Amino acid sequence: QPSLAPDGGAEKKLMKNRITCYSAGQQLPGIHFFILSKGLNAGKPLDAACPNCFVFSCKSKEERDKYFWICYGLWQSNHFRVHLVGSVIPFLRKSELVMLVDQADSIVRFEGDKFWNQVRLLSEFHEMSNRVKNHLAYLEMTKRAAVAKIIAL
Repeated sequence: QPSLAPDGGAEKKLMKNRITCYSAGQQLPGIHFFILSKGLNAGKPLDAACPNCFVFSCKSKEERDKYFWICYGLWQSNHFRVHLVGSVIPFLRKSELVMLVDQADSIVRFEGDKFWNQVRLLSEFHEMSNRVKNHLAYLEMTKRAAVAKIIAL
């Protein structure tokens, strides 16, 4: 398994410019996603903005998918966790995020089709997980309605 060792260069500088701190009301680029910056889930990619996140600007939908899933993989495998700083509310520094994403991108470029096959599989798991969550929410709602009916007697 390739390690995520620092490597630097022009691409890292480009990556640094594509990741910015989010602020409410900010004009967002056309294609983007968000990355949580604070808490134990720092590094988690998000579709919607939240107060403590970065914005990752992308040039195309394919590029967005690539970097979204790179971040998802780094987050799921706890690569971000060892880079968190802060004693009360841990946070991820932008420089650490840029370094890890850049390193993972180098590995992904080497892996090619294998990466996209894994992304398809992860995407299917993600969709299945969302369906199960929706079913559980529906069951909870039905359970509350049944209890309310019993109490209303």
